[in-house]
Amino acid sequence: MIRNGIEVILDVVFNHTAEGGDRDRYISYRGIDNRTYYLLDDQGRYLNFSGCGNTMNCNNAVVRNCPSMAAIHGAWTRARRI
Repeated sequence: MIRNGIEVILDVVFNHTAEGGDRDRYISYRGIDNRTYYLLDDQGRYLNFSGCGNTMNCNNAVVRNCPSMAAIHGAWTRARRI
């Protein structure tokens, strides 16, 4: 599409993940360090400000770094010449 002059908008989401709520399967961040990567209440339940069952903990510097690293090192940025 780009070669034909059609602008492509790429929407990458970093405010939640596919892991869903606390009863869903472990895919990535939950298995690494649940409390670092997700916003949790005092009882350890997911806070759901994204409407997808979980919300990333962007208050943590490690999590805030994820979008930057994805943009810098992501194969999709090179493939799309971003």
